[in-house]
Amino acid sequence: MRGRRSRRLAGLVPLLLLCGCGHTIRPEFAPNHAGQGAFDFERPPCSVASASAPKLAADEVGIRYLGAGGLYVEWRGAALLMAPYFSNPRLLRYPLGRLVTDEAAVRRGLGGMDLSRVRAIAAGHSHYDHLGDLPLVAETYAPGARVYVNASGAHALASVPALAGRVASLEGGEGWGWIPLRDADANALPIRFRKVVSAHAPHFWGVHAGKGEIEKDWTGPWESHRLRELREGHTFAFVIDLLSEDRSRTVFRIYYQDAMSPPDTGIPRLDLGDDHGYDLAVLCMASYYFVRRQPETILGALHPRHVLVTHYEDFFRDTRKPVRFVALLTDFRANRFFHRMRQVMDGWDTEGPEAAVCGPSSRSWTMPMPGEWVRFRPAHGASV
Repeated sequence: MRGRRSRRLAGLVPLLLLCGCGHTIRPEFAPNHAGQGAFDFERPPCSVASASAPKLAADEVGIRYLGAGGLYVEWRGAALLMAPYFSNPRLLRYPLGRLVTDEAAVRRGLGGMDLSRVRAIAAGHSHYDHLGDLPLVAETYAPGARVYVNASGAHALASVPALAGRVASLEGGEGWGWIPLRDADANALPIRFRKVVSAHAPHFWGVHAGKGEIEKDWTGPWESHRLRELREGHTFAFVIDLLSEDRSRTVFRIYYQDAMSPPDTGIPRLDLGDDHGYDLAVLCMASYYFVRRQPETILGALHPRHVLVTHYEDFFRDTRKPVRFVALLTDFRANRFFHRMRQVMDGWDTEGPEAAVCGPSSRSWTMPMPGEWVRFRPAHGASV
């Protein structure tokens, strides 16, 4: 069965290559670059902010978009990494290629951040473009971070001796309820997160690549396994809370997904213990067009003050090359995503980033270039 599925996917690779991909956003959806025409990701009219982390004020949230849906979130000196991945393989390598980590790409992607602040790394599912670089990142760049993945991811990471005792399954006892970030002395830090049961949209025309679970611990070196051996497993989104200094109140709430979900999944139906709304929704653009009523459904459920649009770029393309949208995400589809967001969010009380951003941005949404920093402040009047 798996052999037939692999041959089917391999047969679709040439078709995907012929489909091409887009890379422009219309001026109406990039008002921060007014007068410069369409925002062309392949030839951007701006430069990504310095790789060095910005100096954040005590009441500022620092977020860096890493690419492939990955995110760095910093608040009050503590930081969380979400699904960091940079080793983009060529598309034709996927059916048979091995889990080879591009150490130079990882070093470039993480450059400029004080990763000693990272106390947790989390991923919502276990496809290669979310888990593939995690062993190197966790071992070398964030050795003080605990790792949270689904059961399939935990089985895969069992093959990495350096992570023994640091990996927790989101489907185990520690994965229920709020998970606080803790310092080296086990003291709670002002960031916490919890999972939201979700699902993964199809990748193309009803085909769901990498579906299924890893049911046993992997053995042998990480790079002896193939890319396609990383199975999706159960998919989760996350609620991330940034807390007041005394950790008694939520002052900034983030919804994060690393895969667009069908409309009946991924909605936080949780008792969060307060009535604080969502300040930021991090939504994936890739594959939204293969599910119904998205992003309308998730926006209507969250009613966020701002949307960060991610996971739009081609994760089979060398990160040193100009940015293009992932295959099948045409210019029309990308702009349609913004059009549909605008229809839902029109009239909402929204708030944009604190500083200029390289990438389409408005009071309601931001689509940052990979590597770009985006800074936010809690809602006016929120006590930090």
